[in-house]
Amino acid sequence: MQATSFTIEETTFDRALLPEDSRKPGSAAFHRAVTDYFQQAYGSMGGRVDVVFANGRIEVSRSPATETATPSAEAMATITPF
Repeated sequence: MQATSFTIEETTFDRALLPEDSRKPGSAAFHRAVTDYFQQAYGSMGGRVDVVFANGRIEVSRSPATETATPSAEAMATITPF
């Protein structure tokens, strides 16, 4: 799956999706609630979700999970069993 990114204006975000006490664009509560919203919305897809607020805009980017490399035999040899 490839990376996804988009930008929207804070004032166009559907504030009805947020708790009542966090619906004022630009506030710290708004930023936390919007970040939580997008992390939950994309979290089940795996990877990383970043939400950045700048100049009245919400910048959302999701990067797919990277393949985890298999540990080398040398690295595995350093593990001591309990």
